[in-house]
Amino acid sequence: MLLAARAENERLRQIIKELQRYRFGPRAEGLPEDQLLLGLDGQQVEAEGFAGTEAAD
Repeated sequence: MLLAARAENERLRQIIKELQRYRFGPRAEGLPEDQLLLGLDGQQVEAEGFAGTEAAD
């Protein structure tokens, strides 16, 4: 019974993923790790610049 419920849940999750991909496209699935890190690096540089201007005041 538990195995059947888990299998059904996995099947439904897969259907949801396919529908989301159809609706939003493959680009909406998420960013590759290297792209995510680039975005975080930019935010870190921005935060450091903001902290530097605050310290100067």
